[in-house]
Amino acid sequence: MKIKVIVTLKDGVLDPQGKAIQQTLNGMSFSEVKEVRQGKYFDIEVSTEDVKEKAKKEFNNLVVKIKNEDISVKVFKDNKKIITTDSVFPNNWISLHEEGKLILYPMFSKNRRKERQNNSIKNFLKKNYSIEQIIDLTNWEKKGEFLEGTGSMIFDRTNKICFAAISNRTSTLILKGLCNRLNYDLFTFKANQTFKNNRVPIYHTNVMMSLGKKFVVICFNNIAR
Repeated sequence: MKIKVIVTLKDGVLDPQGKAIQQTLNGMSFSEVKEVRQGKYFDIEVSTEDVKEKAKKEFNNLVVKIKNEDISVKVFKDNKKIITTDSVFPNNWISLHEEGKLILYPMFSKNRRKERQNNSIKNFLKKNYSIEQIIDLTNWEKKGEFLEGTGSMIFDRTNKICFAAISNRTSTLILKGLCNRLNYDLFTFKANQTFKNNRVPIYHTNVMMSLGKKFVVICFNNIAR
């Protein structure tokens, strides 16, 4: 497998070589060139087997660490006939709640919607949990509205508050309806990150916020004022 790597200077770092190239181009009548940033390009070839083995080792070590904290872990295998590259994050399409509630979520990526076809997960839940109600929100996909589970939102299950950074994968419309059904208060906000010199929304709240019984992890610098 070949990996293409482009290395450039950080934003704000002076780039005298890029400036010299820009001035040269301007002098050749390319006046529309306003900025040039020089960098380096690398072609790297790696063994896919090495990458797979390393990923498996990291995953298995994580499972062991979680079990050491007295937390039960159930590992499911993918359906080899269905390619689902992000299925290690099932929390984006399913969540379990008190009183036997199970929620299925509308996914932005069409490929990720295939993860819901994993019958081994469904069969395990039916056998080991008392599911009293299934809240199926997947029809929102047809309307172009999405809510990607506990990636899109953070549940404070003790105080019944839902925190969510609004984005194209975290719909306010779906959030309001769901929180009403779960009897949760809703707290929404906007969070951004820098991408290609532009501030763009962070589409999953859980990458900048986490809640525990006695702690909170949050990146205030990303929250829009």
